[in-house]
Amino acid sequence: MGAVTYPNPEVERVIREQFVPVQFNVVEQPEVMEQFNAHWTPTLIVQDAKGREHRRTQGYLDPPRFLAEMALARLQDAINEERFDLVPQLSR
Repeated sequence: MGAVTYPNPEVERVIREQFVPVQFNVVEQPEVMEQFNAHWTPTLIVQDAKGREHRRTQGYLDPPRFLAEMALARLQDAINEERFDLVPQLSR
């Protein structure tokens, strides 16, 4: 994903404007896999500021799929937070 997905301009914009990215090198930090109950790489986990998970994917995501997953994560966060007023806007 580092070669194709993350350098994509739209992916970069969405990450910069809507998320705080954190990336772990599981070769150097194998304990992270257990900590996050991840069994495959890449594993993408979207959490809120309180550490609640709203979306998880495993495996390669091309830019369109990545953007769709991030949109679903934001929508799920709004639903979980009962911010139903945001749902129509986020689901467009």
